[in-house]
Amino acid sequence: MGEQPAIAVPNLFILGAGKCGTTSLHVALGQHPEIHMSAVKEPTFFACWRRWKGTAADYFRLFETPRNVRYRGESSHAYLSDPDVAPILHRLFPDARLIVILRHPARRAHSLYQHMRRHEPEPLATFSEALAAEPERMCGDWSKLGHYPWNFFYAESSRYDVQLARYRERFGADRMFVTTLAAMTKRFEEEYGRLCRFLGLQVAQPAEFPRYNIAPDYPAIDRESRERLAAALSGVTDRVDAMLGCRLDWSM
Repeated sequence: MGEQPAIAVPNLFILGAGKCGTTSLHVALGQHPEIHMSAVKEPTFFACWRRWKGTAADYFRLFETPRNVRYRGESSHAYLSDPDVAPILHRLFPDARLIVILRHPARRAHSLYQHMRRHEPEPLATFSEALAAEPERMCGDWSKLGHYPWNFFYAESSRYDVQLARYRERFGADRMFVTTLAAMTKRFEEEYGRLCRFLGLQVAQPAEFPRYNIAPDYPAIDRESRERLAAALSGVTDRVDAMLGCRLDWSM
């Protein structure tokens, strides 16, 4: 019998965070001639509460391409919030490169709530109610939430410091690239060039940061919710900056 073809495997992951521009970054990277990004965004194959409906063979077929590429990647925001994913990815793909795009944690939490309301899984009519319900939800039966559970934990799923630490402990700092929605939106050429250098690629970028999943205008965060978030997320951005050794742009 002839030699069997090698299975195409991913070596590039956009981990999240959700509602921070992961779709736009997925599209931007997919336009680079040396990167193949999966046609299915958010396969979420390795998350314990995953939504992938296909088989393992279906998943790995996402990375097949006739092009000669250096990176085959996918984007699943659940990989950042789900605490069980980091050890799985490291065990299977220890040499992979990881990309994380963030935004101000309170704004991200509010944006996620609005997203969940638009798409109907969130039954609570106000952000304040949802934040108040979060502790009980986290201690309850997650299977009754009817969706990826961490998407109902608006504050807790915005704890970037805890999430990044899980990956840095396993992959090391040199295999992780962390940026923000503000940096990509305001200084795309500079930030995308930095990302290409991290990947060891020539800079070949779109003219601008693609805009996808743009949310409609929604009310500002109410005072009670701001106070809850300030208490729950106190020091998160400072701890992330200290971990990375630089000050990120948290202005969006």
